[in-house]
Amino acid sequence: MGIQIDISGSKSKITIISVPTFPQGLVIEEFATDTDPLVFDEMQIAETEVGVNGDVASYQKPALINVTLSVIPNSESDKNLQILFNSNRSAKNKVSTKDDIKMVVAYTDGKIVTLSGGTIMTGVPANSITQDAKLATKSYRFNFANII
Repeated sequence: MGIQIDISGSKSKITIISVPTFPQGLVIEEFATDTDPLVFDEMQIAETEVGVNGDVASYQKPALINVTLSVIPNSESDKNLQILFNSNRSAKNKVSTKDDIKMVVAYTDGKIVTLSGGTIMTGVPANSITQDAKLATKSYRFNFANII
């Protein structure tokens, strides 16, 4: 009999520490039910080129770590992420807090991933309504410089 590998993501939680808006941290547990709640985008970390004589050259390049977090609309997690999003949004006669964001992902199997040097990049400024007459899932995208 083979080894059964547990790939469950249930009971995972995310903590976001953002200075100055939420220095004590936010715990995110109310994940979206109709889309992937946590998505790490694929990263391109190298380039290759071919010289005029056919020699191949390659080099590493820095790349941002893009993470999308989707939560249930109007949940406590969504309300706090809205505060973070609006605090960092820039507009006329409005000062952005320019938070330094750290995200800690704690998986069911005990593995912990820590992202740092982050910025909130996108979010939805208000609730949208779906054709099913319910509030639409809210997604927030972050960029990070480092992952451990």
